[in-house]
Amino acid sequence: AIAVAVVAAIGVVFLLPRAAQEGSDFAREARVEAERHGKEFRSREEQRAAQASARDQADAAREKFDEAFEKLDARAAARWATAVFAEARGGGARAAQRYSVGDYAAATQSWHQASLKLAALEKRLPQALKDSVERGHAALVDAKTGAAREAFGLALAIEPGHPPAKAGLARADRFDEALAVMDRA
Repeated sequence: AIAVAVVAAIGVVFLLPRAAQEGSDFAREARVEAERHGKEFRSREEQRAAQASARDQADAAREKFDEAFEKLDARAAARWATAVFAEARGGGARAAQRYSVGDYAAATQSWHQASLKLAALEKRLPQALKDSVERGHAALVDAKTGAAREAFGLALAIEPGHPPAKAGLARADRFDEALAVMDRA
């Protein structure tokens, strides 16, 4: 019985620590593996969240661009600011291409840059209106009713119902009527 107790004591002293260490190594490896999978999962989730956020920002930038573009398009910006308006349109098209391939950050940047150009054009509206009305009046002075109609028409496209543009257009009509009467006489 003493011999069995001695053998058991030797086993406990020498074999148990080794078995515990092997179990500890297994547990440590399992814990490391679980942590790695957890980090990968969090990383994928963070990437999805970042992608969704970038897409939302791009959608907001596109909405702002579209609103400004439609507003200026309705006010004939393609006629009075042809080059800058075309650049803004091109920027919007490039942004849409980047968006379609999932490059939301580049799309946001392109729509933002194009929106800045449109905002600059928006500030030029009063001057464009003034210039169109002045060209119309100058054309009337030179008896160029076609050019006057075109200039006053542009002014009315920029600002529908603009009283000086409407009056100038009416003057061009009366001028043409007077010329027609003189031609018949």
